[in-house]
Amino acid sequence: MTKDKAMDWIKQIDRNFIVEASAGTGKTYSLLERIVNLIEQDRKLRMRQLVAITFTDKAASELRTRLRKELGEKSVKFSSQKENPYKRALAEFEQAEISTIHSFCSRLLRMRPVEAKISPAFQILDPSGRDFLFEQTWENWLTKKIQEDEEFFKLLRRSGVKIDDLKALARSLFSARDLLDNARTEWKKLKSNISIEQAEKKFDKLYQRTKADAPNVIKLNRAIDEIKNLLENSADKERVFLQFKSKDLKRGTEWKPSPEATKINAELIEVFDQFRANVLARFLERLNDFLELVQSEKEKQEALDFEDLLFKTRDLLKHNPEARDYFKRRFKYILIDEFQDTDPVQVEIAFFLAEELNSSAKDWTKVKLEPGKLFLVGDPKQSLYRFRRADLRIYQRAKESIIKSSPEPLPVLKVNRRSHPGILKWVNYTFETRFNQENKDPGKDYQPGYESLEPYSTDWQMDKTLPRAVVIMELEGKDEKYNADGVRELEAEAVADFIQWAHSLPLKIWNQRTEKLEPVKFRDFAVLYPTNESASFVKTIFRMRDIPFQIAESDDFSLREEIAGLVSLLKTLINPLDNVSLLSALRSLFFAVSDAELFQFKFSSGTWNWLELDPEKIPVDSIKNAFKFLQELYAQRDRRSLSWLIEQAIEKSQLRKLKTLNNRFTQALLNLERIKAIARNLEQDPGFSLSDFINWLEISGGEDTKMPELLAEDAEDAITLSTIHKAKGLEFPIVIIINLCGKQHYGETGVIKDWEKHQLEIALSQYMTPGYLEKNSEEKRHKQCEYLRQFYVATTRAKNYLVLPDFRSLPQNDRNIKRYIDFILPGMPTEENKDHPLQNSIFRCKMSEFKIKQKTKPADRIKLFLSRKPADTELEREKELFGKEHQQKIESAKVYKEIKAPSQTDEIEYPRAETAFERKRAMDIGVIVHRVVELAAKENLEVGLKLAEILAKESGLEEELGEIKSLLENFWKSDLKKELDTLQVYQEVPFIFDDDSVIWRGKMDLIIREKDGLRLIDLKTDRITKDQIEPQNQKHKPQMNVYQKVLENLKKEKLLSAEIFYLKPELRSKL
Repeated sequence: MTKDKAMDWIKQIDRNFIVEASAGTGKTYSLLERIVNLIEQDRKLRMRQLVAITFTDKAASELRTRLRKELGEKSVKFSSQKENPYKRALAEFEQAEISTIHSFCSRLLRMRPVEAKISPAFQILDPSGRDFLFEQTWENWLTKKIQEDEEFFKLLRRSGVKIDDLKALARSLFSARDLLDNARTEWKKLKSNISIEQAEKKFDKLYQRTKADAPNVIKLNRAIDEIKNLLENSADKERVFLQFKSKDLKRGTEWKPSPEATKINAELIEVFDQFRANVLARFLERLNDFLELVQSEKEKQEALDFEDLLFKTRDLLKHNPEARDYFKRRFKYILIDEFQDTDPVQVEIAFFLAEELNSSAKDWTKVKLEPGKLFLVGDPKQSLYRFRRADLRIYQRAKESIIKSSPEPLPVLKVNRRSHPGILKWVNYTFETRFNQENKDPGKDYQPGYESLEPYSTDWQMDKTLPRAVVIMELEGKDEKYNADGVRELEAEAVADFIQWAHSLPLKIWNQRTEKLEPVKFRDFAVLYPTNESASFVKTIFRMRDIPFQIAESDDFSLREEIAGLVSLLKTLINPLDNVSLLSALRSLFFAVSDAELFQFKFSSGTWNWLELDPEKIPVDSIKNAFKFLQELYAQRDRRSLSWLIEQAIEKSQLRKLKTLNNRFTQALLNLERIKAIARNLEQDPGFSLSDFINWLEISGGEDTKMPELLAEDAEDAITLSTIHKAKGLEFPIVIIINLCGKQHYGETGVIKDWEKHQLEIALSQYMTPGYLEKNSEEKRHKQCEYLRQFYVATTRAKNYLVLPDFRSLPQNDRNIKRYIDFILPGMPTEENKDHPLQNSIFRCKMSEFKIKQKTKPADRIKLFLSRKPADTELEREKELFGKEHQQKIESAKVYKEIKAPSQTDEIEYPRAETAFERKRAMDIGVIVHRVVELAAKENLEVGLKLAEILAKESGLEEELGEIKSLLENFWKSDLKKELDTLQVYQEVPFIFDDDSVIWRGKMDLIIREKDGLRLIDLKTDRITKDQIEPQNQKHKPQMNVYQKVLENLKKEKLLSAEIFYLKPELRSKL
């Protein structure tokens, strides 16, 4: 359907509509045209009777601007002798309610505060203010609860529930408080479910049945014997029922040879579920008290948060017929944009206001709609905000109500004016089958049906260099296996190569408005990703190559360099003895102190007590200036405002001068200015403190407190980096979608909302309401379907080119996990798929085809190494866990046994190390060499040497750099290096091993896995000659024997050989 034909139904102003407008087909245009037609046809319409609700303030502003322009043009062209409706509409324009739903509800409540049972002078809490109030109330409530409620304290200890998990549940319940009335009734039923005595009796019966009827089912007997043993030997039987876990006892297990065992398994799990639900109810009872306290605190402050605005407005319309009639008469037409992302309470408000006069249904689904009053625009295929309460089932119920009020067929907009026909062909093929398959579950409304997109025009011209609109760029790597971070790093290089290649040509793209091919600019590119952490490598590479970019919005606002630095600075002012915060502040952009300068200062001064030191006596200028500045701020901190402190920090950073050099500085300045403005607002509260502000800053990165990173105004030619969510409603000539290698993650939802039944299902660790598991299974399915819609949205942002990096040809650690690429696999044919319908519609290429002379410098590659997360392997995860437990185990064990490192068995003589100082330097050299080999062994020598320079500078070993480089050059040209490039190798593997009277702790340099077993290699940087190797072997042998013993006992695998590799004089020696 073209837009001209759309005019036919838009002119039917006596009919209610829900317009499903697919991507790029003109949702906002339809809304705009509907308003213009209402003004033109209904000459009695006053602008104050018009309501147009948008999803964001930005969208509201754009609609107002476009509508004003359209009315102005219509007014000028109006030639009838009758009154000019457009001129009158312009005169009354500011009276129209064109806003977000929250702004609209705020105005309704201010008109009827008494009926809404709120203060006429209520203030609105934005998300940051709401979270601050929540945090403050939580800390006060929790402290008091633990001190005064002994049962609560015991419940925490017995149940194993973490305070943070309890707090997360409280936050979720707080957001779903409109469903709490029904939930409270269910909680009472849970509490009276089963006592400890009843649980123990039921278990005893199940135990006897197991031994009598299922004695040969090993797993069931093993689990039930373990429970029996725990109950008999534990003084706290309640804790056994609360915390028992076993891999042998699984929900849904079926033993076909023994139906009785299957039945016992189910009944036993039910006993645990009943008892745990009882405990959950006791937690919920207390959380209910907390939620009432939060609400009470808001009432004291005469404050409403965004959810309150909706709840109070809905309640006013639902329970006060007089107020409802008043607003129904006041508002003649209600239009809502992006209706697919409207939450259930907003739907209730809209339908109550659109109801026929002289009616007052309590249930919105039974509302009789006034003809022509409601106009909804949306696309269920673009519904992405389930985490913000959007629900496709509610959308479908609303659609059914609209159809009931006006049974004529509803319009569906399919003609896409945005994208190249090749992109539309790819999108249709990729998504149509999957959408329609997921639409088949009756009554579930997991997914809408698919409507194929049709191109508005086929008169597109393409640059001959890149002749097809969909580009699949194959990533190329080495033979090594890649984990997720390795793929992302390679992908970031490929994306940067492609952009620089296109920009340097320059690639020409078709401009539909001018109908010309025009050179591509950086601003024509958008890099989209599912989550913010997906973009870390791209941002790093772009910064290294000075590729300009801007970030649409970030979940990790509080983790940004300038914000984290500000937090550290403020923490230092609160606690001058907090050396961790001090060092972080000194390294931040406010002081820019290097590690070498920190080392120099520490070596010369020996103390970090900046408050007591005389800055003038400090030999390091950067630290002298930093300490002087900190002392000045500390002296003023109690006399000056928080916003003043932040302003001084901004001045110290010199960002206002630096912003002319790079957009990064402009972005940092904007973020700090925003924080200063928020601080100025928060400090109006007399009880507000510096500590409160720091706490607020540190929690400001959560999903509900997401803070947009304001875009630098002078970033006129910059690539846009954005999550898919934030790109919704936008369009770009070239869209690149990254992190297709990412793992699909659905997680567990603590609170699941059922809007139709007005129920909540809840889980707190292993404690859950009876219907939770079933609902959680449905919720995971909803999330999976929403992921598919995310990628539909992402791909339909592209106008000229859609670029998809393809990692599938790379060797990978785990090919069995589900990844994001699975959602678009139908559109990702390999070269072998010769008969694939899209094979002639896509441009397949390798990343190397876009390489240009400029490459990432070795120094820049080091930044990538240092920013990497631990590799996504079982071994690396175990190393990380080991590191957390390591110190605690050592501290406990050293009371009883000697703690030694295997190297302490050696009695090595170092010919050149005649003093303790020289021996220390020799050890430091070895540490650097080992660190470089660990980080850069798979890279080239140039990268390794550059990393060595950085580490040597940080350690004050610049004078030894020549020897360090010599040792590394020997390693890089050795046969061992070639082996490491091709074999499965584990580096720097930590261990703790209890060996009778001594506990060994340390790290093994290299473990190589081969078919028949393991090889152990120890790197040595001993400064010896060839004729000293055999004596040195004998002296190192006790250390190697310990390593052998550790491996054989802990790994239970055969050790094929143990070798020492001397880097100087570069010899390998088997022991």
